[in-house]
Amino acid sequence: MKKIAIALLITALVIILVVGCTSETSSNSSQNKARGKASAGVSNQTANSSTKSGADSSSTSESSSKSKSSSSSKNVIPRKLEYSKNSLPSEFENAVDNSFIVVVAFYDTTDAISNKVQNKVEEVVEVPDYASHIKYLSYEIGENTSPAVGRLTTGLSIKYMPSITIIDGDKNIVFEDSGFTETGYFEHALYNTVFKDKSPANNQS
Repeated sequence: MKKIAIALLITALVIILVVGCTSETSSNSSQNKARGKASAGVSNQTANSSTKSGADSSSTSESSSKSKSSSSSKNVIPRKLEYSKNSLPSEFENAVDNSFIVVVAFYDTTDAISNKVQNKVEEVVEVPDYASHIKYLSYEIGENTSPAVGRLTTGLSIKYMPSITIIDGDKNIVFEDSGFTETGYFEHALYNTVFKDKSPANNQS
């Protein structure tokens, strides 16, 4: 009887030990899985963060390079008009065909600016040496602009944004009063006629 009781006690102890080990193993396994998931989540977040950071820096550098290229392109004044005869008003087209020097005055709706432009252009037109060779086009930018002049105004102002443009018979832009100048402009007689106070000879004194 004692032997049976001892055997049962030993069996019970063994069963308790086995159950305890099994539950501990399963608990450790669950903890390891949870840790693995947490670790994977952190690494994924890190990877996503670095990817986003790379994309942000890439887009920043792209926008920076775009702004640099656009600002540098604004400083270049084209030497020839890029419009075909079909897109130009007939008055302008006829003047170029007849080898006239064309003075295009861009007026502002402000009277003070209009008068300033008007005076400078009239000074060219009244010079005896050039009077017979100049076709003078003047117009206001506003509601009263004619369709033909409107096409010229829109086309030139988008491309060149001048307040005064002087164009010779070969469609070369001789001068633009738009904040940008080139050395060659100072050598042209019309430049010195229109802008005497800005010519190099007068500035040296």
